[in-house]
Amino acid sequence: MPFTAKERKKVERLRRKYRIEFCGEVPSHEWPDSHRAIFIAVDELGKRQFDTYATCATAIEDAPWTTEIKKHADELSERAERCVRRNESTWRFACEPYALARLSSEVVCKFCRKRVWRSEIEATSEGNSTITEALRVRQNKREPCRCSRDFRLGDSMEAVGLNRIFGHREDELIHHDSTIQKELPSATKPDAIYGLRQTRNIENLLNDTACIGRPEDDQDMLVHEILGDPPLSEEGDPVVFPFLLLEAKSAKSADSDWDSIKLQSAFPVRTLLCTQELLKNMTELHTKRQADPLVWLLMNRGEDWRVSVACVYNGTGKKSGTIGTTKYVRCTWGSCSKRRFLE
Repeated sequence: MPFTAKERKKVERLRRKYRIEFCGEVPSHEWPDSHRAIFIAVDELGKRQFDTYATCATAIEDAPWTTEIKKHADELSERAERCVRRNESTWRFACEPYALARLSSEVVCKFCRKRVWRSEIEATSEGNSTITEALRVRQNKREPCRCSRDFRLGDSMEAVGLNRIFGHREDELIHHDSTIQKELPSATKPDAIYGLRQTRNIENLLNDTACIGRPEDDQDMLVHEILGDPPLSEEGDPVVFPFLLLEAKSAKSADSDWDSIKLQSAFPVRTLLCTQELLKNMTELHTKRQADPLVWLLMNRGEDWRVSVACVYNGTGKKSGTIGTTKYVRCTWGSCSKRRFLE
């Protein structure tokens, strides 16, 4: 929900007060060490071109789903072309489900249990811990599925849903901490938020970790009781680890709406980062791997899409007129054409 002109001025002051900064392309030497591998992967993906993607026969043999990815990109481009001069809702309903289909699709064949899709840039864990080694072993054993598509039931995206770990909310109020909630001139409702659902495994892991060192009477506390007030409503299917925020405008909107989207997203992004920070602090004494907060922003004005990464940077001192002493949020912004929707 966009702010009025009067509200914009107040939110802009609050943005500076809470040290939320929006940057352009950040040079590689300024990338945070804790997320450097992710930034490198995104930079590599941004250099890929539709016409030269998956042209090598060997690559297609090792990853047969690449041809489907190109068909998927063509379909998304066609959907975007049909939405020219249409309103925001038309763009969202036509393109968002297709662009984000992978978050609700299966990656393992039901019959041979091999991969019907595999990320070309997979998650990595630094170091030589048992968790890191177990991940490497699993990745090295992954093989592509060779079953006929006629043999595999399901739609073109293989959305049979054996592992539904992602949840999402649309047009839902963000609950900020009480101080910020009082200062903001109006409620904030992002177009969509994606995150990890509270599956049984996640619930057990959070409870097992959070209850370590707690008095015996607190051992049966629920996850939401341990974490405090969540940023999203607890009604329905809980989203306990939000990591992606979406904002959209129609192709007819003004160029200045990019600034409007940034300002609308500023405090929702900060609150999602704070939620991840809380989860990190709750578990860091009992895990061998550090996972600093990071939130993705996906924005579009019609066919122009922009990808952003938001994380917490450590500063060297307090800035005059700001809250806090060492932390602020920085967002890096980039854009991609519709022909680059390869993954």
